[in-house]
Amino acid sequence: MAVVGPKVASNLQILRNADERQVGRYPALAVAFAAAWSSGSGPAPERYWMDDWLARGREVPGMTESFLSLVGQNKRMRVDLSDAPWQVLAHLADSMVPIEERLWALERYRDEDTAELRGLFGAVPYTLEPPRGDAACTLESFLEFGGPCTHNVQFAGGVFDAFGIPSGWAGGPGHTYPYWFELQGREVSLLRTNELGNRNGKIRDPLGPGYVWEDHLRLLVLALNHSRPKQRRAAFAAWAYRRLPPEGQPGGAAILSAAIRENPFCSEALSAVAEVTRGGHLPPGEAGRLWRSIVKALGDRPIDLLPLLDRALPALGASAPTFDGDLALLRSLGNTWKAAGNSTELAQLPFLRARCLASRGRQDQAARIWQDIAEDAAASNSARFSMAAEAWAGAVPGAPESEQRLAALARLVALAEPRPRDGWTETHRSRFHAVRELISELTLLGRVEQAHLLWYEELSAARGGDPGKGAQQSLVGGTGGATFEQAPAGAELLGLRVTTTRYNGRSVIGCLQGIFEVDGRELLGVCAGAERPGSIDVRAPSGWRVAGAVVAGSDRLDGFQLVYLPRDSADQRLRMSEWVGSHREREVLLGGKGLRVIGIRGRAGADVDAFGLIAELE
Repeated sequence: MAVVGPKVASNLQILRNADERQVGRYPALAVAFAAAWSSGSGPAPERYWMDDWLARGREVPGMTESFLSLVGQNKRMRVDLSDAPWQVLAHLADSMVPIEERLWALERYRDEDTAELRGLFGAVPYTLEPPRGDAACTLESFLEFGGPCTHNVQFAGGVFDAFGIPSGWAGGPGHTYPYWFELQGREVSLLRTNELGNRNGKIRDPLGPGYVWEDHLRLLVLALNHSRPKQRRAAFAAWAYRRLPPEGQPGGAAILSAAIRENPFCSEALSAVAEVTRGGHLPPGEAGRLWRSIVKALGDRPIDLLPLLDRALPALGASAPTFDGDLALLRSLGNTWKAAGNSTELAQLPFLRARCLASRGRQDQAARIWQDIAEDAAASNSARFSMAAEAWAGAVPGAPESEQRLAALARLVALAEPRPRDGWTETHRSRFHAVRELISELTLLGRVEQAHLLWYEELSAARGGDPGKGAQQSLVGGTGGATFEQAPAGAELLGLRVTTTRYNGRSVIGCLQGIFEVDGRELLGVCAGAERPGSIDVRAPSGWRVAGAVVAGSDRLDGFQLVYLPRDSADQRLRMSEWVGSHREREVLLGGKGLRVIGIRGRAGADVDAFGLIAELE
């Protein structure tokens, strides 16, 4: 069940080969190490989490060395390494503190009890500019030179690691602070030190590539303290269910239902139950009883409960409820969270209620809820507006038909006025979402050029000022790569030859070349980026010319579409090409009306890092 990466079994074998007796004495710790070091595709153990700022100037120990060091100092440990849960010990297994520094900490603080170790976060003198020069970052140097909160965290966590106390660091607004686990007999506690007072920081997960909320760990603690054997059985039921063939899933759902009744805090089982419910593998009455018991257990933990309900309740457009009593359950939760002052969570319940109403054939009521949410959020909350506008625009059966939707969304766009010009604010983001919804409706109605013109005007107004001419327009994208410029004398840009590639899980522009017209002949520019097969040409239609581009960039050129204007200046139409590459939330208009594009520029290495246009007045 510790299969969180591809190397768990091989890592366990590596530990057995090093010292099979110690692995037998400390099986949970061995599993924790095998899991925390199970990332990557090569044969060697590899941490899920490796940050340079934690390891700078230090010799980070390997998996086997770190494991054997801990068990070799077992008598000095403050946690029973033979009995603690492996999920908790994983927060110890990913330690980056060198062995000699751990021995230093064991010697320096050998006479202090665990309660005294808790105060070590304040032992490092606070300064934003520690005068360490070229000295390596070590536990001892942190005490000598001081440092900001990140150094406090490394010091406190390093000492915790030395004494076998599973720990790590959490992030709040502008601050980092340590968290750690303590065990009293079979009881697990999650503790933390945070002067800023936020109750729920983000923790870098030692068992995965991302972050988890502190509340995720508190749910794990609840499950372990409820009953470790029942937590194990519930998690195993979830693990087994996901490996059943489709024909076996209804029977597996009953086993899963029984497991969650044993331990209603098991996150793996809760997640699987949400899938079972949405998939219709439990009778509605039985599912309703099960979810009432889950809500009873998690009702005071909306950060855990809301995502589960979102996955269990009917999807947009569903024509049947997933479990009995859904509306009553949501109403009860609303009353509880209102009394507790959980305003953020309370605001999300109408979304779920509208989906339940629509699944029960009460589409008119659902549509009114979406409309109220969208109108309320149009100028203040982009995420709520986007969700509500999408549903109101037709995802819920029975929503107003196309012409009515178009008028309704245009009214929502008006609610987001005026167009902000003070940077990328929430109002700016909300308005962009509103306009995009309207553009989608126009496109569905076949009014493509009208949609293109609306999007162009929105981007142009957001940019403000002169569109820029010559080679002075800003580049969009990252800072890497070597500069390039393609602007043949007397040329006009007809389009781009482009290939895409994959980078960090998304499509980006791998290579592009300008397609130019010079003295009536076509000329192809030099390839910027590494040449690849599968290129496509994006070029202006006959009778049209390239006047600009809408560009999405990050650390690469993610994607673009070209803007076309008629060659006849009396024709006021506007078109855009199909989008190439990936979209970003924020996209930028380069060039525009009144300009003629004569070249392209940017930076490129293996991929295209940044992109811009070279233009002159028409």
